Amino acid sequence: MSTNDSSNDTESSSLEIEALREQIRQELEAEHQDREERAKQRSHRRKERQKKNKQRSKEVDAIRAEMRRTFYKEHGYEEKIDPTGRKMYMSPAELENKKKRHSGKRRSKKQRNSIMDVIQGSLYGDWLVYVAVAVIAMIVALFVVRS
Repeated sequence: MSTNDSSNDTESSSLEIEALREQIRQELEAEHQDREERAKQRSHRRKERQKKNKQRSKEVDAIRAEMRRTFYKEHGYEEKIDPTGRKMYMSPAELENKKKRHSGKRRSKKQRNSIMDVIQGSLYGDWLVYVAVAVIAMIVALFVVRS
């Protein structure tokens, strides 16, 4: 009977351990499900907050841009485009300084006469090109006749 009792004790002990393992596993599964649900809720709340902040930021930027345009207009600023293509506002004093800087130059690059302008006839018209060709032709003719 002692061998039979010990095998029964071992079996009941094994069953208790298995039952305990199953209970612990169920508790861990429940804890896992709770954690997953909380993580999803936090993620959803964070996304909603970011969405609200982004919308608010757009509204603030629009108000700021409108206020800036109104303020600059009231104070005589002019909207200009810088060399990189961005809009900028220049105060009356800045505009005056810019005019003074540029008025000190003798001629701009567009006003300078180049040989190509003369040759293409864009500076004095086509008649100058024809006169130059005629003069060159006469010189060549004189060399040919003398030889």
